[in-house]
Amino acid sequence: MDTFFVSASEICLFQGRKSTVENYFRLQFSQVIVQLFLVKIEKVTPALAWKILTEGGTFFYPAFKMNALMFQDKRIYPQQELKSSQYFMFGAHLFKFENEAIWKCKILGTQEIVTAYALSSGLMPVDLRLVKVLYLNKVLALEWVFDEENLKQEFYLPVFDDEYLKLRHSKGGICGPLEFGYQEFSCGEIYRHNDEIWMAKVNDKGWVELVLSPLSVVKS
Repeated sequence: MDTFFVSASEICLFQGRKSTVENYFRLQFSQVIVQLFLVKIEKVTPALAWKILTEGGTFFYPAFKMNALMFQDKRIYPQQELKSSQYFMFGAHLFKFENEAIWKCKILGTQEIVTAYALSSGLMPVDLRLVKVLYLNKVLALEWVFDEENLKQEFYLPVFDDEYLKLRHSKGGICGPLEFGYQEFSCGEIYRHNDEIWMAKVNDKGWVELVLSPLSVVKS
């Protein structure tokens, strides 16, 4: 899909693809319409499901493998249809429904993605900025920092998942934000992550985003 998302096929039934769901149910029915919905199981447990409309009735089929058993003999209540290019949170991860397939975010690489992450988590982000996390003048991680409009609190989200480990105490547990220094990561500046070289820029939509440099090492 793009630099910041990967296929969610390994954790989804039907590879997380609308076309695969349609092809399966067309073996049983002549008329099939498939939509992706956020639902609640027995009005309590949130889940993601394919809504299948056929001449034989309407069915809800779990999108994620982890929810397969939870759907058996349960009442499913649709909450919201997911349209193309729409983000959503499931568990602790951000996903996107794009090109009629489910994709999982692997890098919080743009202001747009981080804003979607915050809004999908029930937060109202303001003053969103990209910073380097410093400890004893050493750069440990790259983070997004934003204020929450209603809670009046500051939130911190590392761009790369594996950099959470750099922010841990030696005996475990995440260090508090006040234990670090922060420095703005400016457009055009270089950041090295593993064998990758990243730079920040403002895209055509006016969002700050990371761009992978062609000088990065590509592993086979």
